[in-house]
Amino acid sequence: MFVSVIDAKGEDRTGWSGAALSGRLVELVAAEQAIRAEVIRCAGQWDAQAAWAEDGALSASSWLAHRTNMTKADASVLVRTARLVHGNERTAKALAAGDISPAHAEIA
Repeated sequence: MFVSVIDAKGEDRTGWSGAALSGRLVELVAAEQAIRAEVIRCAGQWDAQAAWAEDGALSASSWLAHRTNMTKADASVLVRTARLVHGNERTAKALAAGDISPAHAEIA
């Protein structure tokens, strides 16, 4: 699924019907949410191991803000959400199953 989403970047949608565009949009949102859920899961494991400290960073969010194009605020939200999901098995399972969205986990 993700390969088709990535390979299709820049595709020409000229002449696509509304139904085709709607279907593509739903596919892209589903892929985005699945990737975000995996980012949260990976960040939780990474943070639990304090892997960010191996580079001398003072915090997980500062490491993310320095090494990615995330703002400090976005990095803080990711770390907070990752810690919540990593520490709560029910939330982790619900997120992995798609029963809750990454946005739902962020406000939990």
